[in-house]
Amino acid sequence: MNNKILIIVLALIAGLGVTGTGLYMTGILGGNEGGEAPRRSVDDRPFSYVEVPSVVANFMFQGNMRYAQITVSIQTRDEESAKLLDQNIPLVRSAMLTLLSEFDYGELATAAGKAKLLEQIGYEIENASFGGGTSIEFDQVILTGFVVQ
Repeated sequence: MNNKILIIVLALIAGLGVTGTGLYMTGILGGNEGGEAPRRSVDDRPFSYVEVPSVVANFMFQGNMRYAQITVSIQTRDEESAKLLDQNIPLVRSAMLTLLSEFDYGELATAAGKAKLLEQIGYEIENASFGGGTSIEFDQVILTGFVVQ
């Protein structure tokens, strides 16, 4: 009987310790002046959109020549990033053309394939060297035009 009580007491102490640690880490308990809940910063800067001219690639699909044309816009809230992207459109288009030409035409025709292509374009923009070691801040790459033939 004493062992059961001891186990229950230890479990309660451990539970209180975990709860206290959680409250402290979230700022509800201590570490926050005035007793206010921590505020999350909201980015209320307006969006800017950098239009990237169309890119066309050809594919051999089931013995026939096929073409795909895509147009994207890059959404950002950072004006410096928007300027830097606009100044480096040829670099962005080159990355898009390379990615598009390596894509499987059948996959490109699906929604999942389009999403994958946009994700890869975003990855290329994140890792591109735009000079001066400056990184680009952007929210997403948006598909604004898509034509297959």
